[in-house]
Amino acid sequence: MLIKSVGVTFSILRAFVGRRSALTLKEIGYQAGLPASKAHRYLQSLIREGMITQDPRTRQYRLGPAAIDLGLEALENNDPVVNACEAVRPLAAAHDIAIGIDVLGPNGPICIWYEQPATPLTTAARLGGTQPLLESAAGHVFLAFVPRHVTRVQVVAECRQAALAGVDPDRIAYHVKTKAHAALPAGGGNAGATIAAPILDARGEACAAITFYLRDQNGAGDDLVLTLMRAAADASAFKLMTTQPRLAEAV
Repeated sequence: MLIKSVGVTFSILRAFVGRRSALTLKEIGYQAGLPASKAHRYLQSLIREGMITQDPRTRQYRLGPAAIDLGLEALENNDPVVNACEAVRPLAAAHDIAIGIDVLGPNGPICIWYEQPATPLTTAARLGGTQPLLESAAGHVFLAFVPRHVTRVQVVAECRQAALAGVDPDRIAYHVKTKAHAALPAGGGNAGATIAAPILDARGEACAAITFYLRDQNGAGDDLVLTLMRAAADASAFKLMTTQPRLAEAV
């Protein structure tokens, strides 16, 4: 049997997700779908438990120390890479695509998990295989979501190749970060395409990347891109604002 009051409590706490400022009672009630009077009663109980604090001057609300403690404990017990590996098998089956999980190694992204689709698909990916940073979708994700000093040596090494002399890694990183995913031709003799998105650790840096290997050389439709970004966001310890629906404002 479901306990309604628990659901109401979490609807109030979820009102703070993605917000970087304190909320008014009216905003909390609007986001939680509650009358202000009912939201106020729940807020008083949450304040007493340390889950919420209220500024005595502005009367606005923020998450309290107990909520922060719970969040930190959740992060401590959350492994984003394991979460991603567990999530991709049903996605590969549902969309009939190959999916890889890569972590950043000294010579570029290394495939640590690979799911084959029901219909055979030849890709350049293989378990333990390494891809270049500048010529792979996963590599572009790491360029965008890993500090530059971590990738600098490999970028310099790859840029020494004649074919990559004009490549600008900063421009790649900016382009990918604004979209929160990368898309490239598949390479390796495959006529398809690849799209990749970051799995973020608690610092907001890419600890891994999810790559979808597609048959269509024209790339992915919006639905598949959203599926990729949702899977990456669900596995991540840090949630990118670009992958979350915008919060409505109280009127």
